[in-house]
Amino acid sequence: MRPYESLPFCIVTFPNMPEVQNLSGILKLLGILLSRPLLTVRLANPRRIRNAIRFLLSNRGNRGQLYDRYVQIYGMSDSAVTIREPLGASRDKEYKGTIIIFPIIDWEYRYARPQHLAMNLAKLGYRVFYFSTCQLLDVGKEPYRITRHPCENVYVCRLRGAGEDIEDLLREQMCPRAVDAYATSLSHFLKDLCIEFPVVVLHHPYWLPLARTIPGGRIGYDCMDFHQGFLGETEMDESERLLLRTADFVVASSSYLQQKIGAMRRNVPLIRNGCDHGVFSTIGPQPKAHVPVAGYVGAVEEWFDIDLVVSVARKLPGWRFVIIGSTLGCNIHSARRMRNIEFVGEVSYERVPAQLARFDVCMIPFRITELIKATNPVKVYEYLAAGRPVVATPIPELIDFGEKVAIASTADEFAAKLQEGLSVSPELLDKWRHWTAAQDWAVRAREFEKVMKDGI
Repeated sequence: MRPYESLPFCIVTFPNMPEVQNLSGILKLLGILLSRPLLTVRLANPRRIRNAIRFLLSNRGNRGQLYDRYVQIYGMSDSAVTIREPLGASRDKEYKGTIIIFPIIDWEYRYARPQHLAMNLAKLGYRVFYFSTCQLLDVGKEPYRITRHPCENVYVCRLRGAGEDIEDLLREQMCPRAVDAYATSLSHFLKDLCIEFPVVVLHHPYWLPLARTIPGGRIGYDCMDFHQGFLGETEMDESERLLLRTADFVVASSSYLQQKIGAMRRNVPLIRNGCDHGVFSTIGPQPKAHVPVAGYVGAVEEWFDIDLVVSVARKLPGWRFVIIGSTLGCNIHSARRMRNIEFVGEVSYERVPAQLARFDVCMIPFRITELIKATNPVKVYEYLAAGRPVVATPIPELIDFGEKVAIASTADEFAAKLQEGLSVSPELLDKWRHWTAAQDWAVRAREFEKVMKDGI
């Protein structure tokens, strides 16, 4: 999953917002930027400007995300949510405990491990507060804002930070000024909502200085990415080593991460990703009388092997290749000229099953980088739950899937495995679909709860 600061600011999807597909949309975006000129000037830097231009010039499915993100960062999408139920630990409603999540992706981003675990932990009886990576920048006196109530016991919140300086979460450490400002905001939040002794789950070491200011807080680290891999580095930095040494509990999402962390901390439990089995298992088979479709759902970034896909599409001219997801981080120029490759752009999580239903065979064509070695792809569980054959490059986590995932290293192998995927028996596909029931996010949440209890 892609951390935000590598994008224009980050990607947020609001289904009710219009896409910036024409001149009027671009003028609306300019209107947002001009509405707060001082903030716009402060936020501008060469990387953000370059990425914004790439968004506007790339596949139109990306453009609405740029508009949505600026709406978010300028505070124009917030509508404060009033919590009507008593939330104090000793009041009417009993909770198992309170979980505070400091993430690497915002709630409105592509649904993945963070959101699914949060919702399923809430179903287990915890109240969960999921904070935004974006501080409050709009004019207002409130020290924090609860902006969403996506499901029972889950609340999305924003803190007021140090002003208009926005740090790069992936590349920078939280500066003392930001720590002080965030801590002041957070103290109001904790007092108002009667929160004592929360479990504080971090998805990135950037948040550690703030987490350590919470009285009675127990800190957990859900390590789900090799963060330095996004920057092309191969070693963890000192801030992550400090988090690994001091956290009350640590979880790894892949064997590679578990082994990497094992050099610094013993007994790190492995909790892999999963799927919403109840949603994806209802997808029916493709009709047979049509052109075969190979599909992909997810980010199309530098780790996506677009050259491989182009080569395979040339070898299988009678097939269609459907790629769903933001293409900001990948040069798709040559692929867009291929008549049998379709780029859909980003779609909301609710629309993914309908899109996936179009596929005969699913693809995971990733380059084998340090980042990908540490990846346990969420999409493989969703593909299998949907009853679709999967063809992937030799990602370490997927090699362990055995017959459930066909591995291919070259274009010739990939093309051959896709064709073989059409012949996989319905009985075998149903067997794999049944297997994913034990990989449901509800199961993962119970595993996480056990580690959390043991750690505190």
